[in-house]
Amino acid sequence: MRYLLIICFLATSLARSYAATDETCTPVPIKKVDDDIILLVNPPPKTSLIYFFTNKSEKSTFIDHPTGRGASAGWSSYLRPGNWSALALNKSNFSIHCSTIEPGKVVPLDCSKVISVCTPKNPTITTPLKGNFWLIEDKKWEGFVKALEGRGVKFEQK
Repeated sequence: MRYLLIICFLATSLARSYAATDETCTPVPIKKVDDDIILLVNPPPKTSLIYFFTNKSEKSTFIDHPTGRGASAGWSSYLRPGNWSALALNKSNFSIHCSTIEPGKVVPLDCSKVISVCTPKNPTITTPLKGNFWLIEDKKWEGFVKALEGRGVKFEQK
């Protein structure tokens, strides 16, 4: 019984680690500033680019865009361990902040340690994407891919 549990744990860990391979998704250049990361895109794209986020930590994480001008209501996204979200974005040098909630407090996290960011290779987009918004939030890989297809986004998976 113990060996069966170990095998199940390893299979789940490997599936989570290799759901998106380097052949499916290209890592995004980032700059680390304190605990935040900045997605380095210059110049700003004319249409929105698609970014995939995955939570590689063991804590549920809130991803937010600090604006410096009060609250950025509605922008924050919740991402559970091993899950994926997709962001449509047409801004350059976009800052991302990560945190978790513990009883009675919000705890900042080092984004570079808790999330991975990449862009899909060779995406096909049937619905024009304009603006900055979450396409898909907090899904397991299989549901994530299906939800993206439902939003008109397909990409090569190897």
